[in-house]
Amino acid sequence: MNKFIFSTLISLCLLSTFHGHLSAQTTPAEKYAQLQKGLTTGWNTWDTRSVLTQVLMPHGAAIDLNLSDNEGNRINTFRIGGSPNMFPAHHAYDGSYTDVSLLWNGHRLRVQTASDGLKNFILVTPLTDNRKDGRLHIVPKSLWQRANKIVKKDREFIIAPYGFEINIPVTLQGTFVESDDKEIVVSVNEPVAICCGQDMSIGEVRKFIQEKADAFVAGNQAKYGGYYEQYNAMQSVLAWDNI
Repeated sequence: MNKFIFSTLISLCLLSTFHGHLSAQTTPAEKYAQLQKGLTTGWNTWDTRSVLTQVLMPHGAAIDLNLSDNEGNRINTFRIGGSPNMFPAHHAYDGSYTDVSLLWNGHRLRVQTASDGLKNFILVTPLTDNRKDGRLHIVPKSLWQRANKIVKKDREFIIAPYGFEINIPVTLQGTFVESDDKEIVVSVNEPVAICCGQDMSIGEVRKFIQEKADAFVAGNQAKYGGYYEQYNAMQSVLAWDNI
């Protein structure tokens, strides 16, 4: 019963957030269907196994981020409230902006994303006192048995969602280490940018993400005024725990 009540409250909160985009003449069932369709479109953190996996819906194409060190340790699962330590910040419901930091075996990193339609940009930034032997494994994949086509070549790859005339080029900016037929590995001693749909420099990616972050904060401040901090805390919890 408590789980049902909690799920109902989450749905009501999400519905109220998207209410301004839905027609006042539609029925509650139609509004909910529109909400579901809107949420399950574009890039977002849809993989419950790891919040560092960016998934393109409804296609189920994904970019999975793993970390390793020079002692042979590797981790591919990142969950809020689990191990390693994750420090969630902003998370737009529609995935247009996300921000989370992590601490694992001395590696201190900040991972930000910003998306616009099929375009998505991931920026991984080493923080103060970050351990210097970290490697980021960038793994393109299909989730949930989707028959997407992924073509990888050296330091880039192309995602072609099954059944659609779409080709999304993905390029990388950072210090290249190695690659094979499954993944591309870069150093996290310096910033890394992953560009989906449009090639950019790290500086351009940083600027794009900052603009999305500023727009996200400004929009919520304008909407909720003096209650912004309370709403922001609620939204961050709901978005990271449920999307």
